[in-house]
Amino acid sequence: MGDMLFNSLFSEEEIEKERQVILEEGQGRQDDAGCAFYDAIGDKFFVPEKGHKTIGTDKTIKSINRDKIIKYLDKNYSCENIIFIVCGPHKPRVIFEYIKSVLPCDYRHTKKNICDDNLWHPRLLQRSGKIKFRYKRENIVQSSINMPLVGVNSDDDLFVAQKVLFSAIGGGMYSVLFSKIRDELALCYSVGTLIHHMSYPNVILPMVYGACMPKNVNLFITQCEKEIAKIKHNGLSEKYFQCAKIDLLSGLYRQLETSNGIANRMVKPLLFDQQTHYDDTIKKIKKVKISDCNEVAQKVFNQTYNWAVMLPK
Repeated sequence: MGDMLFNSLFSEEEIEKERQVILEEGQGRQDDAGCAFYDAIGDKFFVPEKGHKTIGTDKTIKSINRDKIIKYLDKNYSCENIIFIVCGPHKPRVIFEYIKSVLPCDYRHTKKNICDDNLWHPRLLQRSGKIKFRYKRENIVQSSINMPLVGVNSDDDLFVAQKVLFSAIGGGMYSVLFSKIRDELALCYSVGTLIHHMSYPNVILPMVYGACMPKNVNLFITQCEKEIAKIKHNGLSEKYFQCAKIDLLSGLYRQLETSNGIANRMVKPLLFDQQTHYDDTIKKIKKVKISDCNEVAQKVFNQTYNWAVMLPK
């Protein structure tokens, strides 16, 4: 692995092949209506440095050459910002010494993940109405709906409570939105919430999402906002709170049944200098109180709601 990373030849022929593969991947995302919609939200809602597509644009992909790749690799990659996750009956010191013996560990760079507070694109803030962005798409029948919110940061004491809150709101078939929007009102097949990390430790986006027939879009949005308002003003009910905690804990326990799952749980905290063991996460979920979730609701739902909708052209 170290030889591949630090001693690759980067032949022009191989770079050109990979360029074509990435261009094909990008085109594939545009062919997928859902991927194209979320890419468009990133472009329209957020400042470029946070909302840009990870894959890049055709222009940037076509402009990359061997010299740029080598300069980027030399500037950004060293032993100080590479994390190895090893799961198994191995002695950590032995693994560490071996890694040092095969990698060029000169500790030449330490690059911090720095992110300022700017998030929303200025043009978004100038738009009025509930629906801030309408994305027209051919060859679709349903409308996809998304509302990103600014959540509490990952270093906030209420971060885990935020996970519980949004699981209760839309984390599964037991949740508030599923019970109301789908089961009771039959407005859609898909409705829920997720928490998106924008590759920055302090940019956390809880999202409400769904899909329904175009004629039901406005009612879908209205009903979602009504349920959110109930939680904001009256608090989360004990039933949904307990279901959310059980769901989060059971999902975490399932993940920890495999070495790969353990590794995946460990890597992000290490990348962002958050020395959190998964046992600590379990303890934090168990310690969350319903009052913590209600405090998060007061913070997160006290902002303008910016809805994006994909509609048939």
